[in-house]
Amino acid sequence: MNTLVFSKIKNIILFIIVSICFYNCKEDDCNGDCNGFDFATPIYDWYLFPSNPFELKFVNNQSDILTLNQIYTKKTEPRLIERSCFSLFTSSDCNEFVLAGYESDNGDIDIENTVSEEDDSSGFYFSLIFNSNIIGASFENNQFTTTDDNINDYSFNILETVIINDKTWEEVLVIRINENYRVDGLSEIWIQKNKGLIAFKINDITWIKDIQF
Repeated sequence: MNTLVFSKIKNIILFIIVSICFYNCKEDDCNGDCNGFDFATPIYDWYLFPSNPFELKFVNNQSDILTLNQIYTKKTEPRLIERSCFSLFTSSDCNEFVLAGYESDNGDIDIENTVSEEDDSSGFYFSLIFNSNIIGASFENNQFTTTDDNINDYSFNILETVIINDKTWEEVLVIRINENYRVDGLSEIWIQKNKGLIAFKINDITWIKDIQF
């Protein structure tokens, strides 16, 4: 069989396959549901701003008050992803996440936290930008895992109790930034399960959430 004949046969077979697929294709079967972010997912337990406050106040051991104001918030809303039968619907078309950004009154502190479902739906991801410190880890089975590229830059540890400035807190995620990776003096961040950001340390000064506000 010469090359020309083989090429014609291949084209005919391909045309038949495509025609059958097109005939049997229903557009509704090709669409994908995007359910929106599920707030019952375990990663949300460690979200910095679960109550979605408009402002947060922190105090140091000199009784100075620092106010963080919400500047934006966003989450995935339920929707239908429409695709033609010849387009592939993937989980990345529906990136399920929730995020928020906060800034201090004096502009010295910027925080953005995102928790999301990973594209392959095998787990979740935690992302934090704190004064240009970029921190991220996968989350699965109540455990945070950093990548090989940043394993020496920062650490995640979930502790039953911690003491911060003589006050005891239960079920706390402690993020420690190693000295060579720190930006603007940020060294530690404390997040209480289901309560969010409770404290952080910058330039050896610890700021603790003021529960009076």
